[in-house]
Amino acid sequence: MMLTDRAEEILETLWVETVENQRMPDLAVLRNDTAFRELVEHGYLSVQAEARLTPKGLDEGRLCVRRHRLAERLFADVLNVKSALVHEAGCKL
Repeated sequence: MMLTDRAEEILETLWVETVENQRMPDLAVLRNDTAFRELVEHGYLSVQAEARLTPKGLDEGRLCVRRHRLAERLFADVLNVKSALVHEAGCKL
């Protein structure tokens, strides 16, 4: 299943915050976001009292972060893109 770009960005951010930073951000502002609902509907997030990444969401989030970081390395190391543009280019790739 292909996720929208917005859904992948949310998943990537949630993965970094929950796995690497060991905290769960407040997701109240995202509850009405169509990409947030997409993640819930397809089993990447579960919503009880608060939203949590499911095992499926953790796996896909890890892959999103990996793809993003590899793209950034490609742009920075191989293509010599200016550092100010690397993050945005990595997102788009």
